[in-house]
Amino acid sequence: MDLGHEIYVDGSWELSILVEDLQIVKRIRVSGETHIGGVMLKLVEAIDVKLDWSDHGLWWPERNCWLLKTRQTLDQNGVQADAKLEFHRMHNWLRLQLPDLQEKELRVNFSQTVFSVVMSICKDLGIRHPEELSLKRRIDTADFGLGGGGGGGDGYAYSVGTTKSSRFSSMRRSRSINRNGGNDTMDSRKRLSNNRRSDAFNPLVPKAPSMTAGTFALRKRSGQPGESANLMSPMSINSLAFEGANESYLANSPHVPLQTALTEKGLQRLRSNTERAMLSVTWLDSSKSLMEQGVRPGCEEELLLRFKYFAFYDLNIKYDAIRINQIYEQVKWSLLTEEIDCTDEEMMLLAALQLQAHLQANDPQRATSSNSGAAASAAAAAATVTEEDTAADDEIDAALADLEMSLMSDAHYGIGNLSRQQSEQQHLQQKQPEVREVPELSGYLKFFKPKRFTLKNYKRYFFALRDTTLYLYPDQAAASQMAAFVESFNLKNAEVVPDLNMTTRKFGIRLFILTQSGLMQEVWLRCETKDQYAQWVAAISLASRGKTLASKSLYDSELKETLTRLDMQAPRPQPMLTVDSMPSIDVADFVALRCLKKHKSRALLQGILERHANVRSLNLLESKLEYIRTWQRLPMHGVAYFLVNYTESRSKPMTFSEFRKERRKNHDALFGVAFNRIMRLDVQTGDILNTWRYQELASWTVNWEVMSFRLTLNRPPHEMTLVPSPFFASRLSVCKTLAEMVGGYVFLSLRKPDRSQEINEQMFHRLTGSRDHQA
Repeated sequence: MDLGHEIYVDGSWELSILVEDLQIVKRIRVSGETHIGGVMLKLVEAIDVKLDWSDHGLWWPERNCWLLKTRQTLDQNGVQADAKLEFHRMHNWLRLQLPDLQEKELRVNFSQTVFSVVMSICKDLGIRHPEELSLKRRIDTADFGLGGGGGGGDGYAYSVGTTKSSRFSSMRRSRSINRNGGNDTMDSRKRLSNNRRSDAFNPLVPKAPSMTAGTFALRKRSGQPGESANLMSPMSINSLAFEGANESYLANSPHVPLQTALTEKGLQRLRSNTERAMLSVTWLDSSKSLMEQGVRPGCEEELLLRFKYFAFYDLNIKYDAIRINQIYEQVKWSLLTEEIDCTDEEMMLLAALQLQAHLQANDPQRATSSNSGAAASAAAAAATVTEEDTAADDEIDAALADLEMSLMSDAHYGIGNLSRQQSEQQHLQQKQPEVREVPELSGYLKFFKPKRFTLKNYKRYFFALRDTTLYLYPDQAAASQMAAFVESFNLKNAEVVPDLNMTTRKFGIRLFILTQSGLMQEVWLRCETKDQYAQWVAAISLASRGKTLASKSLYDSELKETLTRLDMQAPRPQPMLTVDSMPSIDVADFVALRCLKKHKSRALLQGILERHANVRSLNLLESKLEYIRTWQRLPMHGVAYFLVNYTESRSKPMTFSEFRKERRKNHDALFGVAFNRIMRLDVQTGDILNTWRYQELASWTVNWEVMSFRLTLNRPPHEMTLVPSPFFASRLSVCKTLAEMVGGYVFLSLRKPDRSQEINEQMFHRLTGSRDHQA
């Protein structure tokens, strides 16, 4: 019996579904108790076209979500008679720009989360440890939505970086759709034939066997919606046996001039910390699918594949040629576009390493032909060794080199290897003799505490570093008698910023030391010689991480690394290459614009060549890996910036006068999230105001209603709430990215030395505060 509005006595009703491949609408009779798998089974029977429909799923445009849980009913998903669903192909083509600015089209699953899509992409590209990468939109400052306005209904401002999104939206609205239902038309059969023909001639499209409605229903009921054959096991990606698509153009990228990158590849020069904070709004939500974030198949928008987390795990030259090259390219462009600041000498050293990589990639013989006579005689003498001994020595040297580089990259540059570091430290402690008294480092240094409107007036004191505390004495006699010290500083959790210039023999150290009030105090130290500078920087760096000089192996390693960097950064007065011999080198492609404004091009090239003499013996991969390590020595490397409003909890209620003062304060602040800490920075200068290590982070929660991110700490302030600034149109995207940055780095710190471990995506979503898995 018909009750009107196409609703019958049995409670059934007609559901309208658009079949995307055929561009027709089918109406099938369902009830609220019909499960999603049953809906798709009825739809396939109603279409009556022999085609493999296993790679299709139901999409609900009004709710902007996929209906993939085939055992759930329509009532459980809130689908009623007025709903308009679409039957979409889940795998389709996606345009990507790689970190080296190359463009590529890959076939991905638009119904999977971005986290899973990135894993699939990295498997196709041959990049190990895909958990370090993610997808982002292109930033376009001209279309950037400023102010407190809204964005889309899902909280995303699609104007961010989507320079082609307007064409996408017009294309989406201009589709001619037959909403009248009925039989298939001849045009739809032609479109179907064209789709099948294009898939048949494309080598990257997985060829699945044809499937009837019955076998389709069985697969849908099993909860496996026809995944493509190119989807991979996460375990295979992280294993050393994984080779992937080891293509030469991904391991050795073509040279792209800086001007071309800025005008044609979409890179932007970042001139302020506020512009750096704009990058935080461009990352896609890792817990949502591409279609849920406005990226639809067939759109012309190009997404960017980038390294999001700079805690690189197990960088190995033997297995990570593509990965090292892509990291090198992304780091290089971040320096050239001034996304990260560095000194002029650091920039010239990085440019020298880039030049060596450029020469090795284009003319390896020229890059290595300028060897000294001693090296040539040593090579001739080495030629007399028997082949057996040479082969054995090569194997041993290669194994030792792999182990050394792995340990150096793990111990110095990543929190993603805490388990390995702990096991190595335990092993070293077992081998070392017991230390009854902790050694100390002492000597005369110059000291200055900067204040407003004061000149740099350094005073000479005798310093003694005991445990993690730095003591100042008027002279050595007072220190030896353990007399009253002038001042003391606890260096634990301090920030160490080198103030170095090898040309002018300036060996300075800037320290941002945490005080009892919870704020950072800045002090400057000045050393006399290079060796003294290396000793104090190594010791202070250990003390900032809570280590003492009793860890002799760690101190020796840090000291050796510092001296190596100083030797590389020191210019050689007579370089092997001259300015006149490098006419094809454009200095603008090797240094940031601010360096070009301060120095002449010929002087810059001369400084680069003087430092290139220190690294000319490195091969291609070694040059890139050394470039990455030099970048990792920069104080603010890999920091993600967020412009937020913040509030701190109080242990006691405020008085009315304190409340009035609090209201007058400007709480806009710049926060930075790095691989091992969270920082509060000065908006104008970028100076560090406070630092919290992840070890001091007790918990964090995300309130999606008010878009706030709350941190619970083990020291004052014990609780802190961050709310994205109204400066951004898409505050929800900023809040999610902030949660993903903090939770993602904690997730990466859980990685273990077992190289074949499986990636726990559910754990990642729980730690990053997705709506389905609250942190």
